[in-house]
Amino acid sequence: FHDSHEEVKIETWGRNAPVAFDVPGGAEVFLIAGGYSEGGEDFARWDWLRLPPGSRFEGRAGPDGARVWVKTGHLEQMLEK
Repeated sequence: FHDSHEEVKIETWGRNAPVAFDVPGGAEVFLIAGGYSEGGEDFARWDWLRLPPGSRFEGRAGPDGARVWVKTGHLEQMLEK
């Protein structure tokens, strides 16, 4: 899904793959399966990560890869209020 305020997608990250993306409007990442590490923290199935606007996600998928739900852009609206 994509509109003028947010983008929502499901991504599959390969085994041990580096994953990096800017989140100028903030992001929420929900881990459906597998695992990843980001910011010195390990995430497992059903973990949730929220990054504020202006952040950068720099992580690495786990040995089994990762399937994630990613929503970006929507947190920027909170700054405008």
